[in-house]
Parts: sequence; structure tokens; C-alpha cells
Amino acid sequence: MMEKDEADTLSRLFALRTQLVEPAVASGGGKIVKTTGDGVLAEFLSAVRAVEAALAIQKGLDKWPDIGEPLQLRIGIHIGDVIARGDDIFGDGVNIAARLEQAADPGGVLVSSAVYDQVASHFPDVFSDAGEQELKNISRRIRAWTTSGASPRLPSPADEKPSIAVLPFESLSQDSDQEYLAHGIVEDLISSLSRFHWFRVTPRVSALTVHDPESAGATLGVRYVLEGTVRRSGSRIRVSAHLVDLGVSTTIWADRFDRRLEDLFDLQDEMVQAIVGAVVPEFVASFQPGRPRTSISSWELAMRGWNMVTRLDGSGEAVLGAREMFQEALADDENNTLALSGLAYSFSNPYYQTGTERDVRAAVETARRAIETDGRDAFAWCLLGVARFYANEFGEAERCLRRSIAINRSLSLAHVYMAFVYAFRGAVDEADKWAESATRLSPADPLLPMLFQARAMSRFVIEDYQGAVDLSNQTLAVVPDFQSAWRMKAATLEMMGDHEKAAEAVEHLLALGPVTMEWARRELTPTQDPEAWSLYLDALSRAGVPEET
Repeated sequence: MMEKDEADTLSRLFALRTQLVEPAVASGGGKIVKTTGDGVLAEFLSAVRAVEAALAIQKGLDKWPDIGEPLQLRIGIHIGDVIARGDDIFGDGVNIAARLEQAADPGGVLVSSAVYDQVASHFPDVFSDAGEQELKNISRRIRAWTTSGASPRLPSPADEKPSIAVLPFESLSQDSDQEYLAHGIVEDLISSLSRFHWFRVTPRVSALTVHDPESAGATLGVRYVLEGTVRRSGSRIRVSAHLVDLGVSTTIWADRFDRRLEDLFDLQDEMVQAIVGAVVPEFVASFQPGRPRTSISSWELAMRGWNMVTRLDGSGEAVLGAREMFQEALADDENNTLALSGLAYSFSNPYYQTGTERDVRAAVETARRAIETDGRDAFAWCLLGVARFYANEFGEAERCLRRSIAINRSLSLAHVYMAFVYAFRGAVDEADKWAESATRLSPADPLLPMLFQARAMSRFVIEDYQGAVDLSNQTLAVVPDFQSAWRMKAATLEMMGDHEKAAEAVEHLLALGPVTMEWARRELTPTQDPEAWSLYLDALSRAGVPEET
């Protein structure tokens, strides 16, 4: 983070230290001995008060009203004698505490067994056994306990945000490079999936204690498990992975990825991105609206709404149905940012379906509520960018989308709408670049056909009508009932002088819904170039779209 933006990271870090860390230490009767860069060494007279302060810091960090890539802290705690020299302290106890901090998970607290023995009765069900740790420059193994583990219970259907555990990937050979790749893939998968606020990801330290999906539910309290294998044959690597829903004992996604072994780090990044890009859409798609549950949580209602609203071949009724799902979810939990973001999306009427109207003001206000609830939620920032786009505020839209990508570069929806922002400006190369980025990130995303329409609009703005109609045909080959593609096809054919085929395209369009020019002027998002937009609307009218019902 320092490499990306040194000044911003330092200012956020100092604010965090003065406003959260120092007050938590002081309230626990401790004192900060010294600070070392982004580290803090603190001393307490009581193990219980030290743990209280550590938990308060991590809990406070979860709600920290910050913007940008989330700041995460590791905390290690040990009991031991120390030697005081001036304002500093030294000794084996200090060294072990420092090494425990390095071994802790981001966002976690790792304590030695000496600490755990004193505090376990005060903090029941908080710590789980992390096993014996081999710590750097410490000759003996240290038994440790971590806050990262969940209490041993199966999640009930009403639980919010079910957890997902990435189990250690099995290496099917003794090749050391393959072992490193398997470990690296798991580490990066946990990091990448953690940036999505749709589920909680169990930290690696906890997942290491489990090696099969059946025991993961009881041991880690998770609903979903991602596991896989790594196999090498000559210069090729094959990674197989599958996602299991423990609630219904069903594999909801499985795939394999074959790549050449040229550079391990590049290969690892590519594999992780491919798996994340495949898992997230499948995860959303698994929440079918009609799927029976004994009890439906606010979180699951929101997921079902997202499943409905991401159907490009859906109707206006589907958008309204999704909106009802999001509103019902918010009735149960007004701070459900996934539902707030979805509601903003539905108010935007993102695919311009007839049968429902956009409410751009409500879309912007709802997305803002999501950000006020959690300013570190990349999805919320993305949806504010989407709402700004549909409000024809392309500069603000780009700013919000870039902030979303800074928090979670794997969020393909933000890349999709960056392509739209540049397309409606007529910036063909930039629109194509972002469209390719979104496709690379999430090749299974059901929203990808929209990108053909983004690119088609960029061609229309610069009067490349053949390019626009070709791209619209590519959309229709995948989603035959996508109204936006039929509108673009009709307008471009009319601009090319082929009135007969343009009129045929309008017939297809009208068969999908009661489209009128009055509706188009009111509901559609204009391009940044008013002349290009006038040409588009005029072409639709000449192709046969009626003025009013």
C-alpha cells in the first residue's frame, strides 16, 4: 500500500494509531513502549486486559470509517519477563510476542498458550487452537491460539453472510515448485475472496486444521468450502477446484485450469484470477429465487435479488421482483450493504427494460447509504458509480468506480461500467480496454454480453456504424431478447441507409415490450456528445419506433 500511495497510507495509518490503537491500549491500562514504522509494542500488567485491548482494536477496525484499500492489523500476545532499559523493553518475551504478531492472520489475534491458559475462561469460544508454531529465530516451538477460528457449530439457515473456507490444495507430486504454487494459490485465493463482502472467508491458519469438506462445517462453522488439487506434467500445470455447499451437500461449481509453467508468480496470479472469476458468478447464481429454505436470512434475500437482477434476458417485472427482495432484506437488516447496493442497481433499471422506470435520484441516495454503512465496501462504491453513470454524471461515475477497483481489483462489475463510461464518451480504445479487463477477470460473468453494447455505443459515437451493428449482433447471438442490442441494431442500420432491416429490428424490439420515443428520451442514458445522441434518437424514430403509445 505504501508503494501505491505513500502519503495517503501514512496519513490513514497515523489516524488509526491515534484514534483507535492508542485509546484501546490506554483503556486497558497498558502503555505503548515504542512504535516501529507500522508496528506498535505495548506492555500490560494483565493478560486479560491485553486481550481485551487487542479484541477492541480488531473490532474497531472492522467498523473503521475509512475509504480505500482496507487497513489490516496483526496482533501477537505473549507473557514473559522483560528487561527495561530507559524507555524500551527487551527480552525473550518481547521477541516471542513480535514473532506471534508476524504469524497472525490479517485481522486476527494470535496468543501463546501461556496467555491462553490465563484468559480462556474470560473469553469462551473466542480462541481456537492454532497448533505449535515454528517462529523465526525462536529455537523452540510455541503453542498458539487464534481468534480467527469460528466456534465449532454448523451455521443455521438464518445466519448472515455464510463463511467460505479455502482448504489446502493437494499437491499430487513431490515437486517443490508445485508445493509452493499450491500454497501460493490458497494464500492469494483467501486474499482475493476476502475483498468481496458477499461472504466471510475463514483465515488460512484455521483452514490448515481441516483437510476434507465434511469436517469443515463442524470444525470451522462454514457453509461453503473451496478445495482443489495441483498436478504437474512436464512444462504444464493443471489446477482443479470445486466449490461445495455444505448446507445441501452439493458441489455448485467445479472446473480445471491448464497453464504452462513459465513463471511461477505470473502463473499463480493467473490461476487465482481465473478461479475467483469463475467462483463468484457461480456463487451468486446458486441463489435461485424459488429455491426452498426453512428460513431465509436478510443476506440470502439480497443474494436472491442479485441473482434476479443480473439476468440480461429478464423483464421489467424481474427488476421489480428483485427490488422487492432487496427491500424485504432491508426490512430485516437496514445495514445490509449488499441489499442497499442491489436496490440502487434496481432503481437504475440497468438494462432499460420496459415495464419499470428508472429512479436515478433514489439510486444515488441508496448507494450513498451503503457507503455510509461501510465505506470500505468496494461493491457499494461500484454501485454509486453505476448510479452516477445512469444519471449522466460520467466524471463522478469514473471517480467512484476507480475507488471501487482500488479496494477490490477483482470486482468485474466495476470494470464493466468503466467500459460504459468511456464508451458513452466515444473513447473506443479505453472502452475496449476495460471490456477486455472485465472479461479476463470474470469470463463466466452473466453480464459480459453488456460489454458488446458498451463497445457498440463507442462505435456509434464516432460514426463507425458497421462496427456498432457487428457488436450488437454478437450480443444477440448470446442474449436474443436483449432490448438494448435491438435498439442499437435498428439505429445503426438506419444510419447505414438500410431502412428495411432497421424496421425489422424495430419489430423485434417492439415484440419485447411497448417501446416509444417518449420512453427512450426519458429513460435512456444520453452520450456525452449531444450531437451523437440526437442522431441515435432520430435514427430510432426513422426506423419505426412509435412516438407514443
